Amino acid sequence: MRDRENEEYVQIKKKDLEKLQERSNWLTCLEHAGVDNWMGIDFACDLRNEMEKEKELQKTAEYILSTFVQKDCDENREKQIEPFSQRLL
Repeated sequence: MRDRENEEYVQIKKKDLEKLQERSNWLTCLEHAGVDNWMGIDFACDLRNEMEKEKELQKTAEYILSTFVQKDCDENREKQIEPFSQRLL
């Protein structure tokens, strides 16, 4: 869905929204308590970066697979469907 300003919207279950709001509130509390000064913050950042890299790799792999599968299907379809005139020979 989109509003007049071309802003995108999604629909989610109410319980999922509530869980996201709870997690966001917890993160806000952690930030106010100085979690960015925590000794493990660098490790947490590295984990997040690795997760982002994995997500990008997954998107790339899905794109490559879908491209090659579609190309392979198209090629096989062309081979399987012969013109009617050639089938008569």
